[in-house]
Amino acid sequence: MILYVYVVLSFTFAFTSLAVSLHFLEHHEAGDLPLLWASISAPWALKPFLGLLVDCAWGRPRWICLGFVCGGISFALAPLSHIWIIVGSTWVCLGDCAADALMVEMAREQEGLQRKTIGARALGTLLGTLLGGIVYTWGYGLVMRGVAVPLLSMGVGALDLPNLPRTCAYPTWSWKLVSLQVIGFLLAATPGADTFILLAWKEQLSSITIALASLSGQVGVVLGLWFGKSLRRDLSIWMALTSGMLVSLSAGMTPWSPLFFAVVQNFVGGVGGALFTAPLIEEVSETVRGHEAFTFAACMASVNLGGIVSSALEAEIMKGAGIQSVEDDPLPLVGISVILGMISFPLGTWFARV
Repeated sequence: MILYVYVVLSFTFAFTSLAVSLHFLEHHEAGDLPLLWASISAPWALKPFLGLLVDCAWGRPRWICLGFVCGGISFALAPLSHIWIIVGSTWVCLGDCAADALMVEMAREQEGLQRKTIGARALGTLLGTLLGGIVYTWGYGLVMRGVAVPLLSMGVGALDLPNLPRTCAYPTWSWKLVSLQVIGFLLAATPGADTFILLAWKEQLSSITIALASLSGQVGVVLGLWFGKSLRRDLSIWMALTSGMLVSLSAGMTPWSPLFFAVVQNFVGGVGGALFTAPLIEEVSETVRGHEAFTFAACMASVNLGGIVSSALEAEIMKGAGIQSVEDDPLPLVGISVILGMISFPLGTWFARV
């Protein structure tokens, strides 16, 4: 059942993300899109505070139910204002926090559960991306109201999950957990060229074509999960950084053949994402002992905070360089992204020694 929770979690954002981005670009400047996603992601940087609630009150299945049900209602109201997307993201984050706490507990008895949850997320993303692109052809409102169905259903179903004992107390900490937080933040904070790439796709590809091309990203995730099991920790991080730099370097060439580069960029990004997240989640979940919701959330919140910083940096670079369409030169954005990626390589060595 816990794997189904992760399928729905990833389905939610994959199903809506393309619709939100394309709808936003129709009414606002491209440079503001990363700021929108930074706002939507902001609640996920507050997961430690939600983790305290999950650890100290109620049972975790009830928190998952509350988060998913309220999140589904909020997303259904999103056509009225983008504010409701942020509200919905906050509620879903609460459900995710409770699910992570259960996962950490269950992983002690079920070997490899961490990678299975990433695989479940990949499946949910695959289904959400494909269906989201198709449903968007009938309108933005239908997408946002449609995602409420799986959220509400899973929210009710989550009440059947095991209700493990709460561990409300002062959290234990260690230098290893702090190191993992810093590494996760710095790796996630590296800006990319995703908005410029999306602009190039939007110019020549339909929403359905973009969704189909994005499926290669989930193939990349599966390959990264399988291939990453045999890699040293430092090599896995180095390859993840290299994947991100390759995607950024390809941004300027995307307008030449959007469909080809959409497939390649999604695939390479998927491989890199798995090589980064899988070892990090494994290390954190194996290190956490007690106060699972708070401690795991605090570690992963650093990654979410890094993603917010990445989006904010991307927005500022685009505005500073005057990048608002595919006709503009993305070299400043690409150059900064690649340089910061290269500077981050020593983090792989640090990660392996933690």
